[in-house]
Amino acid sequence: MITVTCDACKKTIPNAVKDKNYTTILDKNLCLPCKEELENSVSGQMAKKPRYLLKEYKKILAQTLNKMCS
Repeated sequence: MITVTCDACKKTIPNAVKDKNYTTILDKNLCLPCKEELENSVSGQMAKKPRYLLKEYKKILAQTLNKMCS
């Protein structure tokens, strides 16, 4: 049995199954509520941009993820 800890909220995820009750983004493990929070935050920031650039998306994703997990 594997126990994983969410890097954002620091809660333990019992009986962890990847992509079912936790996910890994970049090098961080996130529970599903934190993953949704990350996606909402990044999409909100990208909506403010005049056009979509993948490079900008990756930059914002990494910055937001590091901010959540610090």
